[in-house]
Amino acid sequence: MRISFPPRITLALGALLACAILLSACRRHARTLEVAYVSAPQVSLRDRVAAVFNKAGLVKNGERVEVLERDRRFVRVRSEGGAEGWMEQRYLVNEKVFNQLQS
Repeated sequence: MRISFPPRITLALGALLACAILLSACRRHARTLEVAYVSAPQVSLRDRVAAVFNKAGLVKNGERVEVLERDRRFVRVRSEGGAEGWMEQRYLVNEKVFNQLQS
């Protein structure tokens, strides 16, 4: 015996299954948050990695930032104040180094 559902229910079940699959895939590829600290007196955040850029924000020494993306020698970060932009990774230290510098 075969059970037949109305088209609306079949469509809804298909959409739920698709959402479940996407959610599962997102969890597998979720990245852990990487935290870093600014180790220069102040650094301008760039809106893009290029010789000509606009300032997207400013971060200062000791400020905690979230690392969002990496591109060769540049890192895209988000400050605690919400400013996002690119900066050279040489101006950042990881949490372990920052804690050692503080003690």
